[in-house]
Amino acid sequence: MTNREALNYAVANIDNHEVIQKLEAMIVALDKKAQNRKPTKAQEENAKFKEMIVNFLTECGEAKTVTEIQLAIPDLNPAKVTNQRAGAIIRGLVDAGTLVRTVEKRKAYFGIA
Repeated sequence: MTNREALNYAVANIDNHEVIQKLEAMIVALDKKAQNRKPTKAQEENAKFKEMIVNFLTECGEAKTVTEIQLAIPDLNPAKVTNQRAGAIIRGLVDAGTLVRTVEKRKAYFGIA
């Protein structure tokens, strides 16, 4: 349960008018806080990597493994970005529906959806 859900539940189930006003003010404060968030440095970097991966796989036209993708894109080189991190970025693209994961002979290949 999130803070917002808890506050909305409390507003719906409390009869005291002063408490309801205070809780509604807290909800407004949560809204303001959420609007002021900007992506972290890592999130911005990952967004660039995602774009590079999609562009590479689109140009390539065939499915590749995480290691093959890393070796083909200089900024994703294993010396700079770990295989685990690259895999997590690619998994995010699969979850978003941008890429498709296929398994052949126990190896995972990723291609454009």
